[in-house]
Amino acid sequence: MPFKSISIDAYITQQKQLHPTIDTLQLKKDVETALNDFHADKKCSCGNDIWVLGSVGKERTCFSCMLGTTPTTNDLEIEGAEYKGFNCRTGRHMDDAPLEELSGYFDDDGFELNPDIAPKPTLCSGCIHDGHPFRGIVCKLFRMGQIGGEEFQCCDFQADK
Repeated sequence: MPFKSISIDAYITQQKQLHPTIDTLQLKKDVETALNDFHADKKCSCGNDIWVLGSVGKERTCFSCMLGTTPTTNDLEIEGAEYKGFNCRTGRHMDDAPLEELSGYFDDDGFELNPDIAPKPTLCSGCIHDGHPFRGIVCKLFRMGQIGGEEFQCCDFQADK
């Protein structure tokens, strides 16, 4: 679970302390609406689950599209918005782009992938392949292929000396 869970009531209390003039009834309604959208399987334009707290009173979007990074266990999410998965889709399909603009990574369904928003396992930071101009491409593809797995494993890991 990449998020730290917080109840709706605790979140509203926190926001009231930070913003004393906030309309707590409207905030609660907005949080519940975003949570309902999450449970209705509303997705970000990239295909990821929406980030409920980040979507309160705003467009429904995922953590990565809103902040340009992946969530950590220090980032808050509303209790009941169970993390269902993560992908690196940008939302652009190869059929929608002119041929001369096609480059980069695409999945089997034809969606463009952004490997820079894929979580980088700790193991990779201590490997000789990390940041390598050619081998690094294979590493990124391998990491994207294991998103959502239990534990990252790499059969090509070589400790950096």
